[in-house]
Amino acid sequence: AVALKNVKEKKFEKVIAEETNSAKKATYISYYRAVREKIRKHADRNYPRNRNLGQGEILLNFLVTAKGNLLNMQIVDKESTKDALLRNIALDSVEDAGPFPPFPKGMNQYQINFNIIISFEDR
Repeated sequence: AVALKNVKEKKFEKVIAEETNSAKKATYISYYRAVREKIRKHADRNYPRNRNLGQGEILLNFLVTAKGNLLNMQIVDKESTKDALLRNIALDSVEDAGPFPPFPKGMNQYQINFNIIISFEDR
């Protein structure tokens, strides 16, 4: 993997907060929801509830490029359960969900930093 320097990188929440054009803001929010939903579907698939695998939350931080590629995924340790199985399921779920759709027209960043919490709970 090649490390890119001087790349325009922003946290998603900051991108939305700074956007004054309401149509563009809606585009960003819609993109975020699409990414989150794709991850949720894979997490549901990867977490068989009938096995009693435990409960917990994992906070993941990752970059998505304008082309939809996933970069630099990591677990935020202090905000996440220590359960190794759940951590692996969370990482696999995000990886399986990629690549994501390319940024829609109007999203001018080269890449955006996402923070997503995956909550696992037995039902």
